[in-house]
Amino acid sequence: YSPLDCCIFLYLLGSFAPYSCKWYAYTESQIFWNEIAFDKSVPGKPDGYSSSDIHQILAASHATRSPAMFVYWYPTEIIAKYDLEPVALPKTTRECLQNRPLPGDHDRCDAELSALRGKQVGSCGYNAHELEKVLALTLKKNDISVTNEAERSPAYDMLRNIRISDFDMVEVLAEWDSRGIDRYGYDPREAVCSWVAANLFENQNLTEFIPPGFPRNIEDSSYNDNSGLLPGALVFAFLAVTVVLSTATITALYRKQKVLQYAQLHFLALFCSGYFLVAIGAAILATAPATATCMAIQWLVVVGYTVGIVPLLVRIYAINHIMQQGKKMRRVQISQQHLLGLVTIAVFIITAFLSIWTALDPSKRTEEPILTSPEGTVEIRVSCSSDSPGWEAVAFAWEGIYMVCAAVLAFASRNIRQEFNESRKIGNMTYSHSLFLVLRLIAHFVLPHAGMHPRKVAATTSILLSADSITSLSLYFLPKFLAIHRKLKRDRAKNSFQRANLFQPRAYSGLSPTKNRTRSSHAVSGSSAGRGADTLGDASGSARSSAPRSQQEKGQVSFSLADLDVGSSKLDLVCNDKSDNI
Repeated sequence: YSPLDCCIFLYLLGSFAPYSCKWYAYTESQIFWNEIAFDKSVPGKPDGYSSSDIHQILAASHATRSPAMFVYWYPTEIIAKYDLEPVALPKTTRECLQNRPLPGDHDRCDAELSALRGKQVGSCGYNAHELEKVLALTLKKNDISVTNEAERSPAYDMLRNIRISDFDMVEVLAEWDSRGIDRYGYDPREAVCSWVAANLFENQNLTEFIPPGFPRNIEDSSYNDNSGLLPGALVFAFLAVTVVLSTATITALYRKQKVLQYAQLHFLALFCSGYFLVAIGAAILATAPATATCMAIQWLVVVGYTVGIVPLLVRIYAINHIMQQGKKMRRVQISQQHLLGLVTIAVFIITAFLSIWTALDPSKRTEEPILTSPEGTVEIRVSCSSDSPGWEAVAFAWEGIYMVCAAVLAFASRNIRQEFNESRKIGNMTYSHSLFLVLRLIAHFVLPHAGMHPRKVAATTSILLSADSITSLSLYFLPKFLAIHRKLKRDRAKNSFQRANLFQPRAYSGLSPTKNRTRSSHAVSGSSAGRGADTLGDASGSARSSAPRSQQEKGQVSFSLADLDVGSSKLDLVCNDKSDNI
């Protein structure tokens, strides 16, 4: 290379800046056989100049406008820096390349001068080499390891497609050399990034090398639901909450009715509280997932089912135990604190499990990109999940355990007195809850692998939880509410009949006052006894009068208010009136 614009004359006596003898170059042969009258020997530099030495020579030549000739690789940053011109040598041929002096790994530092000059046929110019790309093997491995096409980076494919010319490399190297801040650290990175920014859309137009389908068009589907399942699930969840609150309100209003007192009000309160938590969890499940709500749903559903179902199982177990011991003529004492303690133990076990789950591997918001079109549309599917699916499996297994217990207790309690026997209700609830449990298992473990959208899976699960809550409450409470309604209806009808019967005018025949009083007493006693019998029949299944038969025949029958179980104190006073006047 020469910084001069004029021609280089042959046989011009001058000095050539020799390169290091460790370089693979053929300048000795090219100078000698092409009759370039330069002296290559340099005093004090028997092995030639290093790369940094040549840079200093070029800087001095450029500053003093002095001629210099040297050998250097191409592309290089010094060409753009010093505006050098290449020296043309004879055309490169295959024969020339095959007759190069000292090819391969021969030692050039201690070689003879004749060996370095070689044959004249091997003194041609250098062969042009195409730039080669060197990619780290880990880059390809990392690209192949990404199985989801939507998550795969286009970097590897773009690096394989890209083509950079010698002129492009000269620009990059010139930018690198001009920075002078961190030459072998940050400067090369900054030089490449600056060149890419300058040629991304102009000049080289690097966008031509971007693989098809990039850049991606990202669509967040956490709030989108064209099927309408999510709004429907949310409405159904609020309906379940309304049913639970209505059930609790009706139970509180009619808490003095025997059919509810037999069922133990504190256990009914726990039953409603548990299914209220389940309904709230179903409502949250129908909303957009968040890290805070994902684990809250698990707490609400698992604890809700435990609080709602376990108290009923404990109560049925206690009644069954009492009846079994009663058949053996044994006295049994079971305190309310003992029964609530069993419920507390079950709640403590599941609370400990949920606490460990929350601490080690909580259910959190998970985003999964899915490539939905070849044009590069990526749908971000959002769901709630833990790193290990075993936690959800244990939660489902816990529900399965007390469903088996419920089925066993319902079968064992089938022969208990009807006032305390809830085996049919518990059996229906067990069948219903088991059916919904199986459907929830399918929705959780099968539907996602079948390609169903995570938000549709969440909506389906929410609907199943709401339907399970409504069905369980209906199966257990609806028969009790209907029984209360029928009893109140009968009571109102009997009260109306009693009032009409008591105050109806009577016609007397010509009997003696004593006989009339006896007939009147029979009339009042008969109607009162009839109602008392009916009322007792409702309570215990049998009608008994507290007065002896002799008193009934004399017309002096007396009933207490508790036996009649009516709300009219006037009727009680009339029945107990022993005077002659009614």
